[in-house]
Amino acid sequence: MAIITHICQQCQNPFTSKKTKAKYCCKGCSCKAGPHKQHPPGKERFISKINILGEDDCWEWKPGQAHSKDGYGIFWFEKENWYAHKFSFTIFVRQVPEELKVLHKCDNPPCCNPKHLFLGTPGDNAKDRDQKGRQSKGVDRWSAILNEEKVFQILTLYGTGSYTCKILGDLYGVSRHNIYRIIKGQTWKEVFSMYQIRKG
Repeated sequence: MAIITHICQQCQNPFTSKKTKAKYCCKGCSCKAGPHKQHPPGKERFISKINILGEDDCWEWKPGQAHSKDGYGIFWFEKENWYAHKFSFTIFVRQVPEELKVLHKCDNPPCCNPKHLFLGTPGDNAKDRDQKGRQSKGVDRWSAILNEEKVFQILTLYGTGSYTCKILGDLYGVSRHNIYRIIKGQTWKEVFSMYQIRKG
């Protein structure tokens, strides 16, 4: 088979290959090119793992798929783990520069709706996290939105079985993910312990 000279679509340098449709000179350039330029089946497989609702709704990573401890979806692609929301931004919007992160407008980690995502620096990410009360777990950070009394109400209402995380989030002005962390005892741990004692 003849050796053919190609131009790498990532670094623009010439390279040789026996493959007639070779696009990249090395694996490094192949990875840097991003999933939106490679392997369309990856996109189809990715979409099958998302619960796509309305255009403006959260498109959550389906239960049963891999998740990080913080609730972010994990997608295996090209021998590498991707955060699902980053993969979504990459294939639906554009490539993510190495110095930037993909952030959520909705503050819902499993969400992969590209309309809910935006690019920011690590500093922007820390500022966004602090403003939304994800850093610490007490009244100091969330006093403007939640307090011990409201958190206890949330736990009590959720315990009735009549309220979902989304409904409670809407009622108390926080994200459904924040409600989820409360009912799992991941935040407001002292109130959660008090609730468990009184309930049981």
